[in-house]
Amino acid sequence: MRLAVFMMLFLWVTIYPTAIPSQENTYADSLYLQLHKAGTDKEKVEIYFLLSDFYSYIDTTKAFAMLDTAKSMIDRKDKLYQGILTFYKAGVYFDLNIEKSQELYMQAENILKDISTPISYEYRARLWNNYGVLEQTNDKQGAFLDILLNKSIPFIQKTNNISLHASYLTNVSLVLFNQKDYAKAIDYSESAIELLLRNNIEDKQLVWAYLNLAHSFLYLSKPDEVAEALQNIEKILEKRSGTEDDYLPYISYYYIIKTKYHDLIGDKQSSIKTAREGMAFCSKYNLKSDYNSLAYYLGHNLSQTGGYTEAKEISLMLLADEFNTKSLKNKANSLRLLSDVELKLGNYKSAYEALKQLQEVNDSMHVRNEKLQVAELEARYNTSESEKKILALESKTKLQQTITVSSISLALLLLGFFIYAIKQRKIRTRQQLLSMEQQKAVEVSKALMEGNEQERSRIARELHDGLGGKLTGIKINLENTIGTKQDDSLQKAVSQLEETVSDIRNLSHNLMPVSLVRYGLDAALRDFVQNLQTPNTKIDFYASNLSEITDKNKQLSVYRIVQELVTNAVKHADASAIFLQCTVENDLLLIEIEDNGKGFNPKTIRRNMGLNNIETRVKYLNGKMNIDASPGKGASISIECLI
Repeated sequence: MRLAVFMMLFLWVTIYPTAIPSQENTYADSLYLQLHKAGTDKEKVEIYFLLSDFYSYIDTTKAFAMLDTAKSMIDRKDKLYQGILTFYKAGVYFDLNIEKSQELYMQAENILKDISTPISYEYRARLWNNYGVLEQTNDKQGAFLDILLNKSIPFIQKTNNISLHASYLTNVSLVLFNQKDYAKAIDYSESAIELLLRNNIEDKQLVWAYLNLAHSFLYLSKPDEVAEALQNIEKILEKRSGTEDDYLPYISYYYIIKTKYHDLIGDKQSSIKTAREGMAFCSKYNLKSDYNSLAYYLGHNLSQTGGYTEAKEISLMLLADEFNTKSLKNKANSLRLLSDVELKLGNYKSAYEALKQLQEVNDSMHVRNEKLQVAELEARYNTSESEKKILALESKTKLQQTITVSSISLALLLLGFFIYAIKQRKIRTRQQLLSMEQQKAVEVSKALMEGNEQERSRIARELHDGLGGKLTGIKINLENTIGTKQDDSLQKAVSQLEETVSDIRNLSHNLMPVSLVRYGLDAALRDFVQNLQTPNTKIDFYASNLSEITDKNKQLSVYRIVQELVTNAVKHADASAIFLQCTVENDLLLIEIEDNGKGFNPKTIRRNMGLNNIETRVKYLNGKMNIDASPGKGASISIECLI
């Protein structure tokens, strides 16, 4: 049976029944024993199907042979088993030829769609799920989600296969997780868990649902909920009825989640211990991907707790692993770790070399993203051109019909046409003038903002590279002087210089956020919110689909809007709790912020530079802003913009 493709550690990987040497022969032998005991052709056919599925992972020739034998025993008029036969044939092609596999799945659908029995509905649910998995390998995640919700789940609900039903709910959770919609991902994970528990099913499917629930809570920084999910997993693993081999991918993933949980609560030593235990487990069963993931977390934690030498060894091991470096993101993480530990070890040249390689990898990732954006724009352009041709053809047809009808009452129609044309011309002229005025206003606003941002960028570079560099040089000279003289006044001067250089760096970062340029809008906003949080001010931040904003000027405008909103809430409203949400849905950007601060009266508040800047940027983004606030009751501001 094919299981769905899911997102683990930011990468999409496919989980199949793992071929464990100690288990292979046992499983195959058990099937052959059942085949020997089978009394009817129907029973034998079903076993041949299972053998074909088993061999499809290790020997496709044997897999096809099993299907040929099954085919010879099936009545040609038996549409149900002909459909199931086609389903398993598609499964053999699953890893060999995506187009062929999808074609066969659709053939199976056409055969089974007229059969209204639970087993037919189950296979239709399975074939659509597998078809969606293949769509996902073609970067069509939205198609997979649509298939799960509108095909697989409705079909499986017509059967009694509770475990498979729960697995599809978990698959929906995984897709939503990959789209960073963690709240909805949690809802579907909890639905899968509730369904299994209601039917007294405690197996690896329940473990998988709990693991994904815990992972979503991790990204929402909710440690108590993560701990509860992990405890439930441990209870199931303690009393599991199957062998350890049945739970291999789930146990290794459990170690990853638990390692990240200890990181979340700040328990570095427990995180290191768990990572080592997980690596030993993965090494025992040759689970390479999870081993590398745990190794990275171990190296990262060691670099933060003084274990620099071992952290360096781990980073070099990861970089030497071709399986790990196939992913540019994994390679970048490993280089970042190496640069960090080399710097802490005082190996400045090696740190610099690692940083140079990291820059090259980041450039490669950037180029790849740009190519994807170009391909998307090209597809949109082609679609637009096709729509224009269709509209032109429709217009031509309508014109011919109008000419035919006009021959009956030409004079009347001509008069109506001229009146209509004059009215339309006036309307078009009025719309063009309005459009020109709006465009001019937008261009002026855009030019002003771009000029301001260019000046900010220039000042930031001057502060960082000019004044900051000079002060750093002065600091180094003073430190060298202190090395030869013990002078308290010089030491005090060095401390003051360190504070000044730090202030300049912060000012430069505020003028032009580096994280926005390097890592994108989502990461830049999270970095900004995290830096602004204090023990007295908690900021809950939720973001979704911000990667859809690809224009750099629009990214910067959104960043500045959020920067002004949060800064006002922290510094002027004296808020202790702030909720911030930034989401993109169907080309609509929604920014919402609520705080429990001292509030204000929107009608009487003085229009300061901050509020004016927000309104200007909202206008530039073709948006509107709504303020709901009153003195002593906090404030709520919502902004909607067409991106």
